[in-house]
Amino acid sequence: MAKSTILLDTRRAIANNKFPLKLRISHNSTVAYIALPYNLKQSDWDDVKCKIKKSCTDYHIDRENILLLEYKQNFEQFLFALVARENINVYKAVDIKQLFLQHMTKEKSIYFNDILDEFILLKKKENPKSGTYRLYENTKTILEKFSKNRKILLREIDPSFLQKLVDYLRNNNNKTNYISINLRNIRAVFNYAIKNSYITYNEYPFKNFKIVTEKTRHRALSIDDMVKLFNYSGTRAENKALDLFKLSFYLIGMNFKDLLYAKQTDIYNNRIEFYRSKTKKGMSIKIVAEAKNIIKKYRGDKFLIDILEKKLKKYNTERKTELHSDVIKTTNKHLKNIAKDLEINVELSTYYARHSWATIARKIGIDYDIIRLALGHSNNDVTAVYIDYDDDLIDDANEKVIAALKL
Repeated sequence: MAKSTILLDTRRAIANNKFPLKLRISHNSTVAYIALPYNLKQSDWDDVKCKIKKSCTDYHIDRENILLLEYKQNFEQFLFALVARENINVYKAVDIKQLFLQHMTKEKSIYFNDILDEFILLKKKENPKSGTYRLYENTKTILEKFSKNRKILLREIDPSFLQKLVDYLRNNNNKTNYISINLRNIRAVFNYAIKNSYITYNEYPFKNFKIVTEKTRHRALSIDDMVKLFNYSGTRAENKALDLFKLSFYLIGMNFKDLLYAKQTDIYNNRIEFYRSKTKKGMSIKIVAEAKNIIKKYRGDKFLIDILEKKLKKYNTERKTELHSDVIKTTNKHLKNIAKDLEINVELSTYYARHSWATIARKIGIDYDIIRLALGHSNNDVTAVYIDYDDDLIDDANEKVIAALKL
């Protein structure tokens, strides 16, 4: 196995009685040296600790010792990756030296944009129907705007770069949690780059950079505001958005993506049975009379409601944005207008249907475990196992929540 050490090469002085610092590579009884950018007096080098002594006045000692350690670690990590994929017994020390120098040269020219594209493609192949890879495409767009379409070197992204990106996003009125999502996406790509030996952990910019988040504001309406909302009548488009919101609420806050993609074949014995797209947990929700009326109004041939059915007939090519995202975006736009008209001081969106159902349920005394199970949250205690098989408890909870609105 090859070995490396940093030493002062005292075989020949350079000038002023100083000697060059080198990385020595030993392998199969052969030796090779890589010159490092330091010339030191023998008295300024600690052979035991392999560090520049504090007596040296030519360099910023602490910083340079860190850089020396990182350089040696870079070599060792490169060597570890090399051993994992090749039989290095056929190499001499000079061969390993050349491979390492080529590796370092290649590292310096790697662009983050290219690694990000590779990562997006990987995510898309893993799950083409998932919206996960689209989140990374959004981050890619942000970085392109931030850099004015200039390709960004992987090594260019450091804590200073990240802070400038944060400042840029804040100046463009982006919220803290939106910024944190994109920073986490960048971090995920760096983790991928390290795992695949594009860079080493020493170049990881998140070691000394904290991603700031904010606690998500509770997105729930009061019973009084829900009553006002459910009695509202506006334009045709607003009423349609409100119908979708109501349907989600009547189906215990059913996620809008699940609602839009639900099929007629998912209905059995007056219940809608499906797997949540977010958690893959199986759900069975009774279709109450209020929900049945809305479904009847928008009934599709194949889908539970015809909104995506109509769009799929119109768009027969792959689009960058999934169709359900269009519907949610349009629905949220109309919901915000309705809230403004009713003087309900929230940024009303589809999420409020689910959060409001849970909040009202708790307010009227529904047991917390029943609420959690009704929403499809996991719970591993014994009580949850019993409740999981008793749909009547959840059906009863939903009826009580709807009755609380006194419609």
